[in-house]
Amino acid sequence: MSERSEQLRKELASLYVERMFGDEGLTLTRATKAQHEEVAKLVEAMPLEPVLMEVGVVLAGLVGDAIQQQGLRPADYWRDPLVEALTNRLVKAMADSKEFKTSFQTVLRGRG
Repeated sequence: MSERSEQLRKELASLYVERMFGDEGLTLTRATKAQHEEVAKLVEAMPLEPVLMEVGVVLAGLVGDAIQQQGLRPADYWRDPLVEALTNRLVKAMADSKEFKTSFQTVLRGRG
């Protein structure tokens, strides 16, 4: 590290010591084990109804688009067991989906 970089690091550390609380006066930048457990409980208790509604809207839109691309009317198929077929496929796909896992983790990582 250059002398200038080292000096800046020391100045920044002294500012943290004066202004922030945490271990040795520095801000904590990593979650504790207790915080990880708390967030896991939060996820377990999170209501899924809003998520399920959003997934239903997105899937219905995609299915409707596919039906219209076939030159058909989506409204003619609302009573068909399309929901059950898609639900079974979606559950299996999400369980094994690298894309789902990656996109979920990427969004969390990108939020700082």
